[in-house]
Amino acid sequence: MKKPKTLPRHKIGTLVEVTWYDAYGDTGWKTTDFWDDEPCEVKTVGYVVKNHKKHLLLAQNRQRYSGNKEYGQPMGIPWGIIQRVRKCH
Repeated sequence: MKKPKTLPRHKIGTLVEVTWYDAYGDTGWKTTDFWDDEPCEVKTVGYVVKNHKKHLLLAQNRQRYSGNKEYGQPMGIPWGIIQRVRKCH
């Protein structure tokens, strides 16, 4: 999968699906045929909290009683490993 040159930035509070590559590992001795040639692809869904310069900050939960200004279970994903950001409908 080829990474796009620029990734879209969505406004705060937008629900998005992010496709990204994660690091992975294993223990013990294995032959070189054991490992995939492809990286570990992960999809995460969350609300955009901030578009930092170095990473995208998402949250799994948003509290409507605070006027949608309080978020829970944050997760930062570095822009360098993000492959795609898609707005959820």
